[in-house]
Amino acid sequence: MDIALDYYRIFEAVARHRSFTRAAEALVNSQPNLTRAVHNLEAELGCRLFLRSSRGVELTPEGEALYAHVTAAMEQLRAGEAELQRQREQAQRDEAEAAAIEEGVEDEREAEREHERAAMADDETRERGRVAELRRQGLICEDSAAHAAATATACGIASGCPDDVAEAARCSAAASVREERDGGEKHKAGM
Repeated sequence: MDIALDYYRIFEAVARHRSFTRAAEALVNSQPNLTRAVHNLEAELGCRLFLRSSRGVELTPEGEALYAHVTAAMEQLRAGEAELQRQREQAQRDEAEAAAIEEGVEDEREAEREHERAAMADDETRERGRVAELRRQGLICEDSAAHAAATATACGIASGCPDDVAEAARCSAAASVREERDGGEKHKAGM
């Protein structure tokens, strides 16, 4: 026997409501369609399931026996549908949570990148200030300052730091020679 599940669903609704009309309203179907489905089910099973009267329908003993099994089966189907609904809702919550976590992680990454950019800008500002101060003190000359600015790495630290020291020493030595020379000429002029 391969009876359509819809027949059992209709049988259960008619038995529960004890009326073809109320069952049709509950199932959003027409009363003639439900009557036809119950007749087909009775034909397939080879027995009458309902006694019809002017007050509605009553289950036959065979109908009572079938109804017990059909209601249990329908409850199992409803429980299965409810379980699937809970799983879908949980999956949606999980997806939303994962998206929120990913968004939060991305926000954290962007904040870290912004912090790194700000730190680099601070380092570059400090390096420019250091070069300007060395220039002001006469420890490096203009060419050396341009060299230091041009060789600053992405993190703001001069890559040629030993060169800066050597250049500062060279400039300092050159300044000393100039002072001696200028001082010597001043001394000769004053004599």
